[in-house]
Parts: sequence; structure tokens; C-alpha cells
Amino acid sequence: MEESLKVLIVDDDEVDRMAVRRALKIAGVRVEIAEAGGSAEARVLLLAAHNELTNSAEEMASAKPFDCAFLDYRLPDGDGLKLVKTIREAGIKIPLIVLTGQGDEQIAVELMKAGASDYIAKAKLSPENLSRSLQNAIRIYRAETKATQASQKLKESEERYRLVLEGANDGIWDWDLSKNEVYWNDRLLEIVGLSRSEFGSAIEAFFDRLHPEDYESTRKALEAHLETGTEYNVEFRLLHSSDVYRYCTGRGKAQRNQQGKALRMAGIISDISDRKLAEAALERERQQLRQIIACVPVPMAMFDKEMRYQAHSQRWLTQYNLEGQSILNRSYYEVLPDIPDRWRKMHERSLTGEVVSVSEDAWKREDGSTVFLRWAIHPWYAPDGEVGGIVLVSDRINELVEAREAAIEASRVKSQFLANMSHEIRTPMNGVLGMAQLLLRLSLEAKPREYAQTIYRSAEHLLSVINDILDFSKIEAGEMRLETLDFDLDVCIESMVEMVVATAEEKGLELNVLIESSVPRQLQGDPGRLKQILLNLVNNAIKFTDRGQVLVRVSLKSSTVDRKLIFSVRDSGIGISPEGQKKLFQSFSQVDGSPTRQYGGTGLGLVICKQLVEMMGGEIGVRTSVGKGSNFWFTIPLQMQPQPVERSRGSQIAGKRLLVVSHSAVTRAVARAIAEARGAYCTEAEDARTVLAVLEEANSGARREQEHYTAVFLDLQLPQLDTQGFAAFVRSLLVKPLLIGVTSLRDRHKAEALCSLGAASYLIKPLRASQFCDSLLPATTKEEEEKFSYVTSQDNSTKPNYQLPLSNSQLSVKILLAEDHYINQQVILNQLMVLGYQADCAANGQEALKMLELQTYDVVLMDCQMPILDGYATTKKLREQEANKERENSAHKTVVIALTAHAMPGEREKCLAAGMDDYLSKPVDIEDLAAILKKYESIANKYENMDNNYEIKSVNNENSSYLEADNLNSSAKTDIEITLLQTIPNETTSPLDFLEDTELDLLLDRKRLQQIGKVNTTLPKRLLQAFIDSVQVDIESAKVALLAKNWNAVEHQAHRIKGTASNVGVRLMAKLAAQLEDRARDCQNQPLPESQTIDGGEELLATLSSHLARVKTFIQSRNW
Repeated sequence: MEESLKVLIVDDDEVDRMAVRRALKIAGVRVEIAEAGGSAEARVLLLAAHNELTNSAEEMASAKPFDCAFLDYRLPDGDGLKLVKTIREAGIKIPLIVLTGQGDEQIAVELMKAGASDYIAKAKLSPENLSRSLQNAIRIYRAETKATQASQKLKESEERYRLVLEGANDGIWDWDLSKNEVYWNDRLLEIVGLSRSEFGSAIEAFFDRLHPEDYESTRKALEAHLETGTEYNVEFRLLHSSDVYRYCTGRGKAQRNQQGKALRMAGIISDISDRKLAEAALERERQQLRQIIACVPVPMAMFDKEMRYQAHSQRWLTQYNLEGQSILNRSYYEVLPDIPDRWRKMHERSLTGEVVSVSEDAWKREDGSTVFLRWAIHPWYAPDGEVGGIVLVSDRINELVEAREAAIEASRVKSQFLANMSHEIRTPMNGVLGMAQLLLRLSLEAKPREYAQTIYRSAEHLLSVINDILDFSKIEAGEMRLETLDFDLDVCIESMVEMVVATAEEKGLELNVLIESSVPRQLQGDPGRLKQILLNLVNNAIKFTDRGQVLVRVSLKSSTVDRKLIFSVRDSGIGISPEGQKKLFQSFSQVDGSPTRQYGGTGLGLVICKQLVEMMGGEIGVRTSVGKGSNFWFTIPLQMQPQPVERSRGSQIAGKRLLVVSHSAVTRAVARAIAEARGAYCTEAEDARTVLAVLEEANSGARREQEHYTAVFLDLQLPQLDTQGFAAFVRSLLVKPLLIGVTSLRDRHKAEALCSLGAASYLIKPLRASQFCDSLLPATTKEEEEKFSYVTSQDNSTKPNYQLPLSNSQLSVKILLAEDHYINQQVILNQLMVLGYQADCAANGQEALKMLELQTYDVVLMDCQMPILDGYATTKKLREQEANKERENSAHKTVVIALTAHAMPGEREKCLAAGMDDYLSKPVDIEDLAAILKKYESIANKYENMDNNYEIKSVNNENSSYLEADNLNSSAKTDIEITLLQTIPNETTSPLDFLEDTELDLLLDRKRLQQIGKVNTTLPKRLLQAFIDSVQVDIESAKVALLAKNWNAVEHQAHRIKGTASNVGVRLMAKLAAQLEDRARDCQNQPLPESQTIDGGEELLATLSSHLARVKTFIQSRNW
């Protein structure tokens, strides 16, 4: 044997064991030998090798079974026969060869019966006998083992077949063709509902129960399979014993002899009735779904996973021009081959379970047309939960897109209209407000001053309405832009308070501002818009409050880097009903919209506030009830300044001890917040008696100096206050604190009386941080010359009364005004004079550049809309000239401040892009002008050593068509000395007598001329004379342009006439010029045939000439 065998030799005699080993070796048998000296040891080895005693997988893997065992019949612990029985009882089936010294056949028989494989007498032990016996025993053992395994497998197979036949869900049949006997399993008998005896064993029993419609096709299929071997796979209906046909499928295969004749045929019959019923129900549902989708009034289609149409609506066919086509089960991509590739990707995403939608999509068709669609894709799911396909809903929105584009164009036209209206309104408003400001600075009697104040307030109100409309337009168009600037919260809110304090005082309301001490002051954000929101809310609070108070409060909500502040405006006014609250924050909506409503307004203020707050990342709301007032609040996040500027005001009061005496808890809280925010200590007292005790204790000898009070703020509206006695008591103190009065504007006389009793100063409510800190200057400075008289809020009923001395810094600022409108020249030059500045004047950009070549100017106030060369182009050329000078090491940077009547989005950016440094919107307010000039005063000091050998009186530009056409002496417009002399009011001049006439009321705006004459009684005549000279040339130029069909030039000249006539009050001519301007613009938008001209153009120009002549006659007939 070539293989290596593992054998066990069991013998207690070493000599016998050696003999067996030697015989095996001589016989050439390759063996691995194990030895045992007794039965017990042999049993342990055999059981271990055959996995009977192993406990672990490792032991089982390492134990190799024995191929054979040689057993000595005589063993010390039992004979061989007993050991054989023990081994076989243990289930060990290896060959056992017994070696014995006796030749007894009876023993041999018993051993073979017990399970031994062979018996060899030791006397006959030889290599040949031992090898032959070993090989025979192993061969027989292996043959028996294989037979046993085969038999076992056969049994298992038969058992499995039996289980399949009995437990299969399908009916199984086996047809013996030679006997015509068929075996039917139990499941097949179940399908027909009969017992085995009732159904029989013939094949005809099957055919007899077939549905008549299925009999022929089924029989032919079976016969064809038997004859030719074609596949037998049919669907038929079998009659159940309950007289109900069941849907079945039949499959089978024949067994053939060598000649190909069929001997047997077996197959299965499957009951598919449930599936058929489900398919039928599904088909009914599919038909219903198709009918539903077909009637849906939107374009809708249903697809399977291969994007084949399963259903569609009639609107789908209409939208995609597929009427008359059958598209069911056709591919979507085949029906519409020109769809965009991106749509296919959307379909793939939806087939994975994602819902995809697009609000607007453009589909460019092969025919060049564009279809605008909005669509959505939803997956639909099969009963097993898997995605079965998608449902696509689309809608053609070409009309909506066209309407949107039309709306955008309408918005653009509206924006342009608003820009034009802003320019047209703000230009004359500049004259009205400017002249009214100057008029209010004259010594007027009560009645004229009241008239002037009414003019000023009405103009300001009109300007606020215009600003509201423009702001709303910007927000509506999405063109409102926020700025991020460093600002001081105190300054921002105080500037707002200055604008409303007079109104609150007139109504007898107490206005207070409480900024809590924890609120940071040095912030980043848009202070202008913040001020606008607060101003709107405070104005509303004052408007709807007849008595009581208005409190503006600022507190800190979040202490992160982006500080979230809470602003609230609380009033004690009429409150708002629940119905009225629903109208808040809606465009053009007012709580009281009736014709008899008591309160005015555009209805845009709160809308603008809401939009601005939300743009800043905050929210706004209100808490209110009827009769109990309102509390409007909003929150906005504001960043801290990365490098806050140290305050010039307030830092000097840190560590000071202040005493505030007031019966008003709000007043005390405001003072405490101001003091604590600047590091001062504040003690409160509600009445004079308490404060006297506090002061007396603080001045006792035991007190240290740092425990004395620096100042006492005394509310003069304190009940039962003995002002004189209190002042005397303060003067008697050893360490005298500053005594500072606190009062309202209407009780200012009480404060002045207190100052006469030794008070240092007084404050006018509402308390403001800047005034509060300034009032303490006498206690914080060591310089005796810094005398401090009083601090008071300005009387905003007439606006700030600027009477400034000419400081060196102001005199050193060289200013050039570039402005073509004569009225605007007069207004701005007068404002500059009142502010203490001197200025030269140029009528257009070309003149301005020539004057800038002759003399160095620090600041140019540049009108953006001028003839010959406008402000934008002028600034660009100026910057180019400065760049050239910089290369020559003679640089001088002139500050250019834009003056424009445009207040539309992008105007400020346009000015800055042209090279301008700053921006003022017309009408120019004297406060804004003062602030912006103060900002650039340092420029004069920077260049004060530069040589200037020129004295500018006038500029005569021979190439300026504007000057030639205007015929208004350039010196009259640019000579600052003449201008200032002529604009100084002359109160002794006689009134304008022509204003008593009525013959030309339709031609001239007498009120407009009267306003101008209030400042200078000779100014109306001069303006009208300049108007006549200028407009005469404009009319002639328009006539020439009309003949040349130059509609742009006609529009330009008409615009000039309209603006000039509006400014000087020749209102009828302004209306006629506006008509001509509109018609010329229409001709540019819709070009006329060469043979046609502007409708009524010649007549309008003739009428303008006629009215101009009437104005000229009127001027010449009056003795001014």
C-alpha cells in the first residue's frame, strides 16, 4: 500500500509489539504506530482519536483516527474479545485484527461475531500474512463504509422527495404512459377539491376538468411536447368541486428511451388564482388612475422605472403638442427627444426616492422657441415598498414670465420716474427750506415768524413724505443697501431726540431716553437707518399721545460678540385695538383709515421700519391695548467696534459721586444710567428734604474728601420745592458741589432763576449724555478761563440758530461752489455765510476747472447736474489733473462734495465712483452742511502754507455756450463779495407791491416770490430778470432743435425751462415746458416718420414765448 496508515498495537508484551512492527516494516507498509499495554489504555486512545473524548475544537482538529488496530487476545486487564465488544459498542468502526497465541477456531468465530475483521495466530505471524490481513481488512471496511453512506444518502433523498411531494404548494403529477396511470399529490387534489378516489388516476380526469375555452390549447400543447419535445408551459382554468374555476399554470417534461419515445412525463400545476385576481384588481386600479389623471386639469404624467408612460392627463398632450398620439408604454425620451440633459438627471434622482421641483425652467425647443415651465417630480411606490416610477407635474408659465418681465420694466420705469420726481421736487425744496432757515434767523415779529415756521415745518413734512415714498420704493425693488460704520450709540440717539423734542414739548409731553449702563456705546452698523427707525417710532408715539410721556429705552439682550440690543418706544397714548393691530406693518395701511381720521401720515412708516429691522437681522413688534398706550420694540444685532475710539466726553467724570434729586423715577433712572456707563457713582433722592440730609452727612468733618458729592442735579419740577432755600443751603456747605438744574423747555425761567442763585448750569429734559457730561466740566477742569454758563437743548421749533464767529479754521477753508441754478447759488452761499465760511461760485463744470487751475480750493461743493460739463465729468478731470500734479510732486487733494437732487438707489455710489469724497442730498440742510464742512476743516490747516497769488472775482469763458445763452453776468454769479452783499437782508426796503395784483396769478406763483423776498426784497426782481434772459435763449434753442428734429436737444431745453421756471415761481411756463419735455421724450422712445414733428411742439414754444413776454412786460412796468 502506498498510503501511510495509522495503526494501534495493543499488547502487554514488548517482544510481541516489536514483532508486529518488524513484520509491517518488512512488508513495506508505511505506518504510523501507536502502542498500548492494556485494554483501558487502548480504549482511551481509540476514543480520543475518534473524537469521542475531545472537548475542544483544537483537540478535535489535531486527533487523527486510526486506520486499523492489532489486539492481543490475552491482556492483563481483560481478553481481546471483551475489548472488541467495547470498541464496537463505542461506535468505533475501524478494522480490528486480533493476534493470539492459541489456534482455537471457536475463539475466532466469537471474535468475528463480536466485530473483529480478522484473526491471526502468533505462530503464523509473518510479514506476508500480516500485510495481506491488514489490506483485506481495510478494503472491506472502506467498501462497507461507502455502501453505508450511499444507503444513507438514498434514504435522505427519498425522505426529501417525500417531503417535497407532501409539502409542496404546487400540484405534482407523474404519468406512466405505458399504463396510462397518473400519480397526483395531495396539493393537486386540493386544487380540484376532490379525493384521490374521486379524481381517479387517468390523464383524462385532468382534461375533463379544464375550462372549455382552455381544453383545446392545453391538449395540443401536451401532445406537441410528447411528439416533438416542444416546451410544455401553459395557462388554463381548472374546475374546482365548488364549481369555481381556478387559474393555474402547468409545466412538465417527458422521460424518453433511446429512440426518443416518451415513457413517462412528470410536471407541476400551480394555482395562480390569487395572483390573477390581484392583477385584475391592479388593472382596474390602473384604469381608474388613468381616467383620474386624464381628467386632472394640469399637465401630469405617470412613468415606470424605465420612463415609459403609464398614464397622462389631457392637458399634458395639449401642453406638449401631442394630441392624437398614443403614447402609453412609450418612452418619455422617445416622445420628447429634445428635452434638456439636466432633466434626465432630475428623473434619475427622483427614481431613487427624492422629490425634485423647479419653480422656473427654460426649455429651448428644436424649433427655436423657448418654453418656460415650473414642474415637480414625485416618486411613486409599488406594494413591496420599492420605487415603481415617477409622477411628473408641469405647468407652462410663459405668460407669468412675460408678466414678470413687464412688471420689472414697469418697476424700472417707476424708479426712473421717482428719480426724476425726486430731482424736480428736491431742487425747489432746497430753495424753500434754505430760505426759510435764513428767514427764521432774522428779527421777525411774532406773526411773520409764525408764518415762516409754518413754511419750514410744512416743507420738512413734505420732505419726510417724499423720503418715505423713496425708501419704500427702494425696499420694494430690493435696492435698499445697509452700511457698516463705526458709530456712538449716544450720539445717534441724541441726534434723533433733537429732531423731536420740540414737537413733544409743544404737546406738553415728557420725552425721556434711557440707555442702560450695560449697553455698549461704541458699535458697528448703520446708524442712519437705526436713527430712521427710532425717529419714525418716536414721531408716531408723540403723534398718538395727548398727555403723559414717551420713553425711549435701550437694553442689552445678548452679550456675545454680535451684541443684540432691544430698543423700545413706550407711550401713554390712545393705544391700538386688536383689529387695528392687524393693519400694522402693512403698506399704505393706517389704524384709522376713515375720511374723518384725526391723524395723518402716508401709512408707510411702520412698513419701512419692519423692512429695515429685518434687513438688519432683527425683529419688530408691539404690545398695546386701547387707552393704555403702546410699546413698540425691535431687536437688532450690532457688532462691537474692533478698536473703539476713546470718548472725549464722559471719561473725565469716572469715579465722581453725583446726587440726583427728582420725583420722577424715569428721570432718576436716566441719570443713573448715564453716570454708571461712564464710571461715576449716582445716589438718588425723591424729595428735597432727603437730599438735604444726605448732603449734610456727606459734608460732615468725619467724611473724607473723595466721599463728597461732585454735583447735585435738582429737578425743578419737584413738588413743594424751595429753590432759593435749597440754593442757599448748597452755598453754605463746606465742600460745595455743583448745583445743576433739570427742567423742561417751558419752565426754563425756573432754571435761569436758579442760575442767578448760584447754580452752575441747567439741563433741559430729556437728559442727554453729552449735555450731562458737559455740565460737569467746571468740576473736572483746572483751567479758570473755561467758564461754563449753561447747557440747554436747542429749540427745534425754529431749527438751530447758527450764529457762529469766523474762526481761523473756518476762514482758512477755501470753498468753491459749482452750481448752475441761480436760486440754489443764493441759498447755499447764504448758508455758508451764516456758518462763517466764504466761498467762490462757478456756474458749470468748465468754469469750476478753470477756477481750480487759478487757485487752490480745499472743498468743492459740486452740483451733479450742470450744463457743458456735469459734476461727474468735472470731478473725473479734476482727479486726473491732481494725479498729474502728484507725479510732479505738487499734489493737492481737493475734497469734492456732491450736491444732487437725485435720491434714488445707487446715486451715492455713482458719486463716489466718479471720485467725489462725500455726498449731500438736495435740498441742502444747513445742519448737514455744517457737519460735513466741519469734517473736512482739517484740510485747510494741512495746506495753509501753500502760496496763493490769485484773487478770484469772476471767470469769463468765451467757449461756454451756457454763459452766452444765459446772458447773466458771470461776475454776478461768481463774485462772492457782490453775492454776500446782495443777500444780506434789508429790513428797511419797501414790500413787494406787485404782490397785491391779481392779473398774473395764473402766470406767477406769488407765494413763492414772497418767500424769496422775505430774505432779500430785491431778490425776486433779480431772479426774474435772470430768468427772462436765460429762458429766451433756451426757447430759441428749442425752436432750432425742433426744426432739426433733434428730440434729445428739445427735451434738454424743455427740462431747463421747466426747472428754471419752477424755481422762480413762473408756474404756468413750467407746466408748458413739462408738456414739451414729455412729448420730446415720447418721440425718442417711439421715433416719428421724417415728415412728422412733435405734436403741438411749435404751438407750445409760441405760447412759452408769449408768456415770457408777459413776464418781461410785468417786470418793466413795476418800480422795484
